[in-house]
Amino acid sequence: MANELKFNEDHKEVLRELMNVAYGSATAIIAEILDAFATLHVPKIELFHDSQLRDYIIEKMEDDAFLCSQGINGRISGESIFILNRSSMKNISKYFNLDDSATDDDLNDIATELTNILSSTTVGKLANQVDSMVAFSPPSVHIVNKVSVKDDLKMKNYSQAIVISTSIEFEEEHIYGDLILFMQDESIVWIKEKLDLIIDEYL
Repeated sequence: MANELKFNEDHKEVLRELMNVAYGSATAIIAEILDAFATLHVPKIELFHDSQLRDYIIEKMEDDAFLCSQGINGRISGESIFILNRSSMKNISKYFNLDDSATDDDLNDIATELTNILSSTTVGKLANQVDSMVAFSPPSVHIVNKVSVKDDLKMKNYSQAIVISTSIEFEEEHIYGDLILFMQDESIVWIKEKLDLIIDEYL
């Protein structure tokens, strides 16, 4: 089973292309909602195992961050997590006419809305590209620091995590975030089969 869960270089390349398109679609929707021109830097997509993922996220975190999670159900089944440092959340809040006095509850509401758009659009678009459909649970948001995030990012029953890391420029503000997709093992096997079909047809 272990080999069935490994992505080869061709799988990774096709997955990057699909995720670039999917994430770009999500960014366009957010830019339209915020009524701001957005420039999406080419996302960096990596595959991580448990300890690698925690070390990667902790290295990029500031003092604390907003961790937004959402369940995914369907042929692509698992969980998505969107992590935004507080500085990025404050930058986003300016587009909601909130100043530096914005409370954590205010920022939680914004993070919930952004996660719902970013996660559902990105994963939904990915599912569409591999001829599938997915459903989502309501997102939940809480604040983590470099210590507590170790428990929040335990991979539980997941063998791998797909991390999409990028910055989005909204005119004068920069937003840095990481979207993490945890897939159940059977979903990884299934999506690899779909990637193989794309590889056979186009590569």
